[in-house]
Amino acid sequence: DQVTWSPDGQALAAIEAVPFEQRGFDMRALRRLWLIERDGAVRTTVTVTPEGWVSPPSWTRDGRRLFLTACPYDGRRIITVDAATGEARDLSQPRWDAWAALMPSENAMLLSNGRGGYWRAGILGR
Repeated sequence: DQVTWSPDGQALAAIEAVPFEQRGFDMRALRRLWLIERDGAVRTTVTVTPEGWVSPPSWTRDGRRLFLTACPYDGRRIITVDAATGEARDLSQPRWDAWAALMPSENAMLLSNGRGGYWRAGILGR
């Protein structure tokens, strides 16, 4: 569920939780995205968020970028990662409260605020 193969099956994206603090029953963890070649070689690791939950990564159809939703304790973030370089970008705006999913047949994301609001956002510069 936190592991996704690239569209061509040559790379694997995996989310890792790295615990750094435990307070009672509250386990906080740094979240990293690992990009691993089919032969097991690690292409790169990218820190996605310092804490909270992260969605399974979604690859663009061309395999050049990954998208995921991170939920650190200060709100949801939409993150994109360049599969070749590991460069991560936060696409969110201040106080965004949105979930994102790639639309499989388009160059776009479907966003939801979790309260019945949905909208489409184009993906530029892939």
